[in-house]
Amino acid sequence: MKKFYFSFLFVFMTNYSFTQSIASFEELDLPLDTFLNNADTLGGYQSGDAFFPNVFNPNFGGFWESGWAISTMRDDSTSGFSNLYGNITGSGSSIEATSKTFAIGQQNSIIQLNGASKGKVVNGFYITNTTYAHNSMRDGDDFAKQFGGENGTDPDFFKLDIRKFYNGVLDTNAVEFYLADFRFEADSLDYIVDDWRWVDLSDLGNVDSLHFTLNSSDVGDNGINTPLFFAIDHLEMSNLAINIPTDENISTFEENNLSTNSFLNGSEGVNGYASGQAFYPTRFSPDFGGFWAEGWAMSTVRDSSTSGFGNLYGAKTFSGVNSFTYAVGQQNAKIHLEENAAGKVVFGLYITNTTFAYNSMRDGDDFAKQFGGEDGTDPDFFKVEIQKYSNGQLAPQTVEFYLADFRSDDSDEDYIVNDWQWVDLTSLGNVDSLQFTLSSSDLGDYGINTPLFFAIDNLELTDAISTSNENILLNKNHVAFYPNPAINELIIDFKDDDRTGTIQVFDMLGRSLIQQSFDTQQPKVDVSSLEFGTYILQIVSSEGKRFSSTFVKQ
Repeated sequence: MKKFYFSFLFVFMTNYSFTQSIASFEELDLPLDTFLNNADTLGGYQSGDAFFPNVFNPNFGGFWESGWAISTMRDDSTSGFSNLYGNITGSGSSIEATSKTFAIGQQNSIIQLNGASKGKVVNGFYITNTTYAHNSMRDGDDFAKQFGGENGTDPDFFKLDIRKFYNGVLDTNAVEFYLADFRFEADSLDYIVDDWRWVDLSDLGNVDSLHFTLNSSDVGDNGINTPLFFAIDHLEMSNLAINIPTDENISTFEENNLSTNSFLNGSEGVNGYASGQAFYPTRFSPDFGGFWAEGWAMSTVRDSSTSGFGNLYGAKTFSGVNSFTYAVGQQNAKIHLEENAAGKVVFGLYITNTTFAYNSMRDGDDFAKQFGGEDGTDPDFFKVEIQKYSNGQLAPQTVEFYLADFRSDDSDEDYIVNDWQWVDLTSLGNVDSLQFTLSSSDLGDYGINTPLFFAIDNLELTDAISTSNENILLNKNHVAFYPNPAINELIIDFKDDDRTGTIQVFDMLGRSLIQQSFDTQQPKVDVSSLEFGTYILQIVSSEGKRFSSTFVKQ
């Protein structure tokens, strides 16, 4: 059995504060078996940091026209339009033992966030069917069909799509939830939701408002026949935001403000993307229907499981480093440093496999072999070599990183990288541009068979200039640190002579958290105040030599 590579990277969103606001509707203090539908012309209802707009039309005796109603109706049995404000559970969500109040939404309802929750992440809410919609789908009525049809085999569905508004723009990506689903080959799997179910909305990222759209398989001449109503409770907001760092020395790619599960590959007519003080060239070819031909793509694709070329933009890590966005590169991709970073030292970057490349090496596919071969003993490898351009010339200095390595005599040491790994690039010295070259042991008649793609995040630049390539790097032959993971302190051990200089600890977004000078061969760093996670240790000696590595704080 092969052992695939794991490490202690537990920092995703560790900079978040977890206070939150809940819209439970209980503060509206409704008596049992009553409802509010804006007949009082309030324009909507506030609960927690959320406002639920409502329009009540006074025509034809008055009716609830759009938006939300607030309800404590317990009728979970009566069918038809007269039971418009009851839900099929007969109460509020069970997350609160005393919950009696919930909200009823209809087609195109909107929730507006305000207060501390505006522009922040929404964790999610509980949802169920109204009694009206549930019984209509279960039994059929004068307008709508019985779901599944007479023999129960019709592939019916009733679905809610939830999208966000952010900075005035409606995102095209949606979180889907099926209030009923009869599309299964096995009829025993068909269902109509009749309890409270949690819907996770954290993938939407930062949110100003939420927009709800209902869809159904039961469509007639006048549109959807299924009653377009649903019930929610316990909307959980937060004061958490996906932070876009302002440090120009770090390429985080977050400034592209990509929605979740999307990508940029040059098809929009650009020749690359800027992040921090670095530029990532790309080329999209219009030939053969259009394809990403060279360079870099920006991605928030969170598919870490689907194999094959169709999942070209997913990273095996599922996300970026402490972020949603990362970059996917292909063979001979280049990074051009700009502004103050051009011609300076590059600290390093995080790297991992794409899902496409990882799964191809793990399983093999129509073009590439399974790494290790049938008996696991083939000495396979997948490697990226990072070289620099300086003063317009490609320099011989190279940093190698193995994205997979099966060359060990001990098969238990074979690995395929599936987490973010730090690559130290300080040994390259002064850099104008970086070039990435992929190589593999799996070669065929047309070249390399392994998918030639990889993912990077958090390229860390500096404003430091190396006076000589020999004088820039302290490596593990000169300095060590322990313990790792650390609990209270790190001990630095210079192995040759006494040292003086400075020590800094950065978080994964490049923010300096600890800085101290030292004048001893074994300085100590107090890390007890750091939160659990992964950090960067950087040492600069008085001679200008540098050492950087990551460590884990427990």
